[in-house]
Amino acid sequence: ITIANAHFELLIPGTHEHQVLHWELAEQLVVIDFLRSGLLDPGGPLTLTPAINPAPWREIPAMIYNGLPDELKALVGGPPSTTDPVPILTDGQATILFVTGQSTPTPGVTTQEYTIQFNQVIPKPFCSGDAFQYLYVTGPIELTQRTIVTQGGNYVTMFRAHGQLDLTPVDPSTSPPTPLGDTYTAVINQNDHARLNDHLSSVSSVVLQIEVPPSGPFRGRMKVVLKVGPGSSTGYDMEVECTP
Repeated sequence: ITIANAHFELLIPGTHEHQVLHWELAEQLVVIDFLRSGLLDPGGPLTLTPAINPAPWREIPAMIYNGLPDELKALVGGPPSTTDPVPILTDGQATILFVTGQSTPTPGVTTQEYTIQFNQVIPKPFCSGDAFQYLYVTGPIELTQRTIVTQGGNYVTMFRAHGQLDLTPVDPSTSPPTPLGDTYTAVINQNDHARLNDHLSSVSSVVLQIEVPPSGPFRGRMKVVLKVGPGSSTGYDMEVECTP
């Protein structure tokens, strides 16, 4: 049994971050792809699990939601505009798929490289407070992903994001946003690794974000470590250190 989730999401303009917009639509798209694949039990009905997570689940920040096209707002089921976060819709249940067939892997190596140029006002992701709730962020983040599929059906993927960004505390309610402090630097690093075959599956991710220099109001660092795999290797840890 494999439990999985999928995101119907968008890339937040001017950043390398994504924002989930809808859980149900993503689930429907995955189910349709499985139906098209011919790998499901043709006599097996599509049924639902009991509730797995709360409904709705998480939120879309108002700043991101208000920038969506009208068509996406209608799809999300939210108002034309808002000052409050918009809940992300879900029924909290998963669709049960009975997979009876298998596809033949195509061996090969694929490498993708892309640079995202930050140029955006964003909510401060950690160590926020008082006037330091929003940042004007500029600079490049370099993304690299390499995927390997072997003749024996092993799937391995490696992903890295790294870069150095300039951060300026701002008041986003003015146009253009008013600077509220000096510009400083952040160093970003993320390394992900995943492996999948007939016998095991494992995923690991390490995210490190450090504001430089660390001294100053509401400066700090965040480290997130996620490991999912067989036995006792599964775990999650998030460390945030902030200066007053």
